[in-house]
Amino acid sequence: MGDKRDLSEIPSVNNDYDPYTERDVDSPTNDLESFAHITKGILGTGVLALPEGFGFAGGLMAVIYCLLNAFLCTIGMHILVKDLYMVCKAYHLPVVTYADGVKLGANLGPKPFPKLNGFLSMLTNVLIIINQGGILCVYMLFVGVTIEMVTNTILGKEISLGFYLLALIIPFMLINSIKNLKYLAPVSYFSLGVTVMVLGMIFYYVFRDDLPDYMETRKLTNDILKLPIFFGTTLFAFTSVAVCVSVENQMKTPKHFNLIYDLAIIVLVILYLSVGFFSYWKWGEDLKSVVILNFPMDEIPAQTANYLYALAIFLSLGLNGIVPVKLIMETYILPKLESQYPILWEYLLRISFIAFGLFLAVTIPYIGTVISLLGAIALSSLTLVFPALLDICWRYQLGYGPCKFRLLLDILLITYGMFGLITGVYVNLQYLYEKMFLEFIKSHDI
Repeated sequence: MGDKRDLSEIPSVNNDYDPYTERDVDSPTNDLESFAHITKGILGTGVLALPEGFGFAGGLMAVIYCLLNAFLCTIGMHILVKDLYMVCKAYHLPVVTYADGVKLGANLGPKPFPKLNGFLSMLTNVLIIINQGGILCVYMLFVGVTIEMVTNTILGKEISLGFYLLALIIPFMLINSIKNLKYLAPVSYFSLGVTVMVLGMIFYYVFRDDLPDYMETRKLTNDILKLPIFFGTTLFAFTSVAVCVSVENQMKTPKHFNLIYDLAIIVLVILYLSVGFFSYWKWGEDLKSVVILNFPMDEIPAQTANYLYALAIFLSLGLNGIVPVKLIMETYILPKLESQYPILWEYLLRISFIAFGLFLAVTIPYIGTVISLLGAIALSSLTLVFPALLDICWRYQLGYGPCKFRLLLDILLITYGMFGLITGVYVNLQYLYEKMFLEFIKSHDI
C-alpha cells in the first residue's frame, strides 16, 4: 500500500480474546427467531417491487442481475460480520455497532484511513439513518397505497392517499414504540406466514389464465440505461444491513449467523426469481410498482391478500424502527444532551420518524422509485463499499493473501458499489424529475 506505518502502534487482531463468549445480551434470540427476523427484515416490500424491475431490465438480464447482486450482497454481509468481529477482537470488546466498528477499524488500516475514521463513522450513521428512515417511509407508503386502492374499490369512491395515511398515524406510532426484538419474534412469524400466503396468491393469479407467448410479448433485455434502476431495487430486495447486524448482536449463538443468513438468502433468491419472472411474464409492461396491486381489486381473495400483506408490512415497522432510534439515542442524544428524561426523548424521536416518513410518503408517492433510490444511495455503500474498506483495514496487519487476492476482491466490491451508487442515483433522480416536476408543469399548462 506504500505505507510505512509502524504496526506496533496498531491494536493487534492476533490475540485469544473471543467477543462472542464475552457478550451479555438481554433476551437473546435463538437460531429460529434469528432466521425469522433476518428473513422478514429482508423480505419486505422488495419482493413485490422486484417484478417491476424485471420490466426495466428484461427477463433474462433481470435473472442474471438478481443472481449477481444476491451473490455480492452475501459476500458483503459475510465480510462485514467478520470485520466487526475482528474489530471487537482487536479492541477486546464484546460487541460494536456498525459505525463504531468503522471508526475503530479505520485505525487498524494503512494511511490515510486513521485520519478519516471520524468522517467514515459519521457517514456510516447517516447512511443507516437514511436507509432505515427510508424503509419506514416505503412501508408506510405501501400500507397507505394498498388500503387506498382496495378500500376505494370496495366503497366505489375516490378517497385520497393522504386521508388514509393520516388515519394510520396513531397505529404507525404505536407499532414503532415496541423496543425489544424478543417481543417482535411472534410478529415476524405472523408476517412470514402472511407473506407466504400472499406469494401463493401471486402464483394463483399468474397461472389462473393462460400466459402470453413470452418471446413475442416480453423482452429478454431492455434499454441498458434503465438497468441502474434495477440495481437499486435488487439491493433493496436482498439487503437489510442494519437489521441483520442488530440481529447478529442479539443472537444467543452468533457463530451461526453466516449459516442462518445463507439459508435465508437461498430461500429469498428462489422466491424473488420465481415471483419476478412469472409476474413479468403475466403482466409485462403493465406491472405496477407493487405487484399485488395488479390483482383484480373487485375480487374478495385479492382484497383479502392486499389487506393482509398491508398488515404484515405494518407490523414490520417495529422491527425496522428499532435500529435508527437506538442509533440516534445512544450516539447523539444521550451523550450530548445528558438528558434526565431518556424515555421522553426516545418517544419524541420515534414520533418524529413516523411524522417525517409520512411527509415523504405524501410528497413522493412512487414506491418503486423510492426503493431503487434507497438501494442505490445507502445499501450500495453499507453492503459493498464499507465492508470492503473495513476488510482492507483489519487485514493490513496480516497481509492480503496470495497475489493480494483479498485486496483485489475488496477493490472490486468498492468499484461495483460506487458505480451502482452513482448511476442509480442519477437515473432515479432523473425519473423522479420527469414524474413529478414535468408532469406538474404539464398538468398546470405552465
